[in-house]
Amino acid sequence: MGYPMVGYANFHKDCIDSVLTPFYQYLPYSMLLQAMVLIAVEKLILRIPKVFGRVERFYNIVVEESLLGQDPDVAEDIIDEKTNIEAITRKRRRFEVCESLKRSSVVFHLSIIRSIIKIFINLVFLIINIMFGHEEKALITSKRPCVVAVNPIPELQVFEETKIHFQCDGKKSDFFLSLLDAEIVLLSFLLFITIAFLGWTFRLRRITNLIRKIKASGFIDLDYDEHSGKDFLYLFDLLAHTSGIDSTLRVLTYADPEFHHMCTPKIQLQPLEVFENRIKVYWRPAEIEKWLQRNFYHDINVDSYDITIYPAESSQNKLSQKGQLRSHLSPEWQYEAEFTDLQGGNTEYVVTIATVIGKSRMKGERIVTYLAPFGPEEHPEGLCYNIKTHSVQLRWELPKGDYMKYVLILSSKDEKPIEKEFSKKLSRYTLTGLKHSKLYTVTLCTKTGTILTKDSIAATFLTKPLPVEDLKADVEATSAVIGWTGDTEGDNNMTVLQLKTTDDTASDSGKQKEVRLSSKATSFTMTDLKPLTSFTISVSIECALAPYRSISDIRHVTFTTLPHPPTNLRLSHRDASTLSIMWDKPEDIIHDGRYKVTVSSVEGEYKAVFEEEETVFTFNLPEDNVLEAKYRVQVVYSVHLAKQDSNIESKPAEQIF
Repeated sequence: MGYPMVGYANFHKDCIDSVLTPFYQYLPYSMLLQAMVLIAVEKLILRIPKVFGRVERFYNIVVEESLLGQDPDVAEDIIDEKTNIEAITRKRRRFEVCESLKRSSVVFHLSIIRSIIKIFINLVFLIINIMFGHEEKALITSKRPCVVAVNPIPELQVFEETKIHFQCDGKKSDFFLSLLDAEIVLLSFLLFITIAFLGWTFRLRRITNLIRKIKASGFIDLDYDEHSGKDFLYLFDLLAHTSGIDSTLRVLTYADPEFHHMCTPKIQLQPLEVFENRIKVYWRPAEIEKWLQRNFYHDINVDSYDITIYPAESSQNKLSQKGQLRSHLSPEWQYEAEFTDLQGGNTEYVVTIATVIGKSRMKGERIVTYLAPFGPEEHPEGLCYNIKTHSVQLRWELPKGDYMKYVLILSSKDEKPIEKEFSKKLSRYTLTGLKHSKLYTVTLCTKTGTILTKDSIAATFLTKPLPVEDLKADVEATSAVIGWTGDTEGDNNMTVLQLKTTDDTASDSGKQKEVRLSSKATSFTMTDLKPLTSFTISVSIECALAPYRSISDIRHVTFTTLPHPPTNLRLSHRDASTLSIMWDKPEDIIHDGRYKVTVSSVEGEYKAVFEEEETVFTFNLPEDNVLEAKYRVQVVYSVHLAKQDSNIESKPAEQIF
C-alpha cells in the first residue's frame, strides 16, 4: 500500500505546491517564452519593410556581387562600362543603393534601439530568473511536509475520512534547477554581448574609424558626412567585422567612387610605353599607400599591385609588384612592369593595374591600348616627287606586320600641323591644297587605334612659286620691253630671266644670258639690240630657303627685233591727180627688203596699199579727189626672213599731206 500512496502523493497538487513554486512549475514554458521574446526582438525590428528592403538590397546588389565574385566586372576589370549596357546597369544599381544609404540613418538607429531593448529585456529576465530561482532553491531545501485528505476506502481498511502526512523531499528537481542556471548564464552572456555591441557601435567600428582618421590627417579629401546619413558606413562596418577589413575595402572600391579613387594606382599622363611586341606600364602609388606611409592602422597594408593583360598571348599574362617599404617610398616613386612576346598588329590589349590590400584585390584601373605598328619603308628614290605649286606626290614601300591606317602629318613654320588619315592599301598619295613658295615637312606614319609607329619616315620640300602671267614683249628695232603680271612677290623669291639669241646671222647666236631681278619687278628693258635678231625669253620665279630651292613653271616669249624704219618722209610733188612722196633709206638696210606704202584719206574712206623697192613713190589720186583733201601716208620697211618664213615690218614713218 505504501508505494501506491507515495506515487499518488507525487502527483497531488497539494504535495507539488508544497515543494514547487508556480514559477518553477511552469519553468519550461517560461524559458521557451523568454527565448521567443529575444528572437522576436532580434529579428522582427530589422524586418520592418523599409529597413529590411535597404539591408537586403545592400547585401544582394553590393556585397554578393563584389565580395563573392558574381559580378562579371569583378572577376577581371576588362569590360568597358561605357559601351556595355549590362555593366552600366550594374553600376547604376550599386550607385543607387549606396547613395540611398548615405542619406539614411534608419538602420543604424534601429540597431541601437534593438540593442537597448535587448539589454532591458535581458535584465528583466535575469532578475526574474535569479529571484524566483533563489526562492525555489530555498523551498526545496526546507523539506516541508504535505497533508493529503483521503476519503473512506473499505478495500484499504479506511472506513472514514482521514489525512495522510508525507515528507515531500523526494521530488526530482535538480535537472530543472540546472536548466535555470544554464539560462541565467546564457542571458548573462547575451547581455554582455549586447553591451559590447553597443560599445563597438560607438567606438570600435573599423571602416568608420579609418575614414575618420584619414579625414583628420587632411592627406586625402574624402566627402563622407556622417550627419547626413550613417547607414552606409555602418553596414560596411558590420561587413568588415564578419568578413575582414581587406575584403570590405574590396567591396568599397566597387561601391563608392571616392574610395575607389583612394585605392586605385595613379595612372600617369603617359602610362604606357608601347613597342612592336611589348608593353611597358608605369604608375604611381595609390593614395592609400601614401597615407599608410605616414600613418598606421591595424593590419592594413598595401601588399602588392597586380598587373594583368588581356588577351593573354603568352604565359606571362599576370605580373605582381610588391608594395614598397614605407621608408623607401619617396613622393616621386613610380612602379613599372613589362609584358613581352606579344603579337601586336590590330589586337586590342586591356592592361589592368589593381592594388592588393592584405589578400584582397581592389578594383583596378584599366588601360586599353594597341601595340605600336611597324613604320612604312622609304622608297629608294625618296618620299617626295613631282613637287608643284600647290601639290606634291608621295611614294613609299609597304611596312611589315598589320596596322589600321596611315597618318600623314604636314607641318610648316608658323602654322598648326595638319593630320590626314587614309587607307592602309595605298603606297602612293597626292597631297594637295599647299601654299606656293613655302617650306613643308611631311611625316608619314602607320597607326593602330591611337598608337603611332615609332619608325615614321619624313621629308622636307619647298613648293614651287607661282609662275608669271601675261608675259609679252613690246619690241623696237634696238630695244624690247618684257612685261608680265602675277603674284610673284615673296621674301625668298627672285625673278629669273633667261635670254637666248637664235639669229643665225648674229655673232652671238645661241648665246644665253641670265638676269636676276627682284620678285617685285614686273618688266625688264633690253637695249642695244641688233635689228632683225630673234630672241627667246624665259621667265621664272625662283624661291630659295637654304638648302632648299624651287623654281616655278617657266613662261616663254619669242620675238624678233624690227628693222629700222624709213626716215625723212616728205612730199615731192602733188597736183590734182597725183601725189609723189620720197624718203631716206633706213639704217643697216637689208638689200632684199621692200617698202610698203599705205595711203588713206583723212576725211574719207579711201585706203590703198602699195609695195615699192625705191625711195620714191608716185600714185594716182582717186577720181573724186578734192584738191584740198588730206591723205595719211605710212611707209614701213618689210624684210622677209627665210628661216622664219615670215615678213618683219619696221615701225611706220608717217606723215599727212
